Amino acid sequence: MVFDVLIKGGCVIDGTGNAWFKADVAVERGRISEVGRLGSASAERVIDATGLVVCPGFIDIHAHGAVGLLVEPRAECLLRQGITTFVAGNCGMSVAPIKCQGRVNRMVDGWGIDPDWSTFKEFFGRLERQGMAINLASLVGNGTVRRCVIGVEDRKPTKDEVEEMKSYVAEAMEDGAVGLSSGLYYVPSLYADTEELVELCKVVARYRGFYATHYRNLGHLQFEAVKEAIEIGERAGVPVQLSHLMSGFYLRGKDPELLRLVEEARERGVDVTADTLAYNIGPWGSHTLIPTWGIEGSVERLLERLRNPEIRERIKQDTRTHADRTGGSFKRALAQMERWDRFWVWDPEHLRGKSLEEVAELRGMVDPYDAYLDIILEEEGRVGGQADEGGQEDLDYNMAHPFCMPATDSGLGRTSNPRDYGTFARVLGWYVRDRGIVFLEEAIRKSTSLPAQKLGFRDRGLLREGMWADIVIFNPRTVRDKGSRERPHEYPEGIPYVLVNGRVVVDNAEHTGDMPGRALRHRT
Repeated sequence: MVFDVLIKGGCVIDGTGNAWFKADVAVERGRISEVGRLGSASAERVIDATGLVVCPGFIDIHAHGAVGLLVEPRAECLLRQGITTFVAGNCGMSVAPIKCQGRVNRMVDGWGIDPDWSTFKEFFGRLERQGMAINLASLVGNGTVRRCVIGVEDRKPTKDEVEEMKSYVAEAMEDGAVGLSSGLYYVPSLYADTEELVELCKVVARYRGFYATHYRNLGHLQFEAVKEAIEIGERAGVPVQLSHLMSGFYLRGKDPELLRLVEEARERGVDVTADTLAYNIGPWGSHTLIPTWGIEGSVERLLERLRNPEIRERIKQDTRTHADRTGGSFKRALAQMERWDRFWVWDPEHLRGKSLEEVAELRGMVDPYDAYLDIILEEEGRVGGQADEGGQEDLDYNMAHPFCMPATDSGLGRTSNPRDYGTFARVLGWYVRDRGIVFLEEAIRKSTSLPAQKLGFRDRGLLREGMWADIVIFNPRTVRDKGSRERPHEYPEGIPYVLVNGRVVVDNAEHTGDMPGRALRHRT
């Protein structure tokens, strides 16, 4: 038999967490045909993997940018770090449902796309007609659903409105969404209370999906927020995924205690897992240091408030205290500590690389917070940058924890964060090889079969006969991320080959232009 692809002589790490073994991997019709010593077998394409590791493609369980695939279908920043499937629709924001009651979904903003879909079924169909190089799965966002029914009003829904939101969630699940997400730090997702989320998650439970949450507080009330997330899953009967778990400055060093809440929940039968970041640099934007009441409504409403001296002072006061329903965030903590030297501007470009402290000095301003607010006004809200999120010891702990999986939290390369380009290479290089934080086989399990299990994808995440041939081949001695805060958009090294659905998409560290990706629909 002549196979489509034959990968010869590599060290196979199959995704189970077991030790590597020497074997050949044969691919036929998009799936893994054989794994073993295949001797004189031949193929249309033979890849010599001597001295390299062969493993399942990485599954990025927390990402954004599904609509970006219509603009950048090559998904090069993800594929070249070994990601073969990414999960969008996180943090309460998804590409569907859209245009409900004439309201345009915010996830389309900024991509220059004229949406011609209203449901996931229609969006997935458009993607597949166009073609894409990577696999995509998506959650449906509670914030997106809430916009469809209530808009951005800060109020409890009526009974009829709850039922209407539940119908949108059911439609999304029937179309193949893998679950529900919430972003309880973002408008309008944060306006949902526990009861509303439980009701929506009960719908997800019927379809055997899961609930992923950017939980309500990334500040001093973080323990309470994690407990709420677990309570929602427990009451609704759905698995829970805690998004980008990290303690930050308020509770630095407390991730072992946060993950103990996960362990205790699992001990009583609640399926709770988490994902974590590989970098301690995070993004900030026009809403980051504004209390929730200040960002209610449109960007224009925010700008109006900032032009009013009295309201502007109240915004500054509430940000510098805990007078906000979310109780704060990593960046809020930095502001309260007056660490403006740890906020760096990326947009606007003429200020790129400067800290907010430096911007204030250049403008002769006493308070860097005023510099931040002035930039928002000058740029009409189109601002952003990077901030120090601290807590490397917490990231190390999470990276080694058996229930915690790495994720990019990427925007398909549109952010100023190196994690968009280098997360999984950083795991293999800096965390595994250079510092020994986690064993290689365990890091690969946490990047492949663990997220596949959470997603309910029983035919991906392992190198086994019959599984879809999403495969990464990398050099364990040289793999590393190259991006930095100053130069975030750098492709990693040491990952010469990536296969998606049995076709070589990265060949000798270059994108082939092939488009074998699929929209992966949840199977109920």
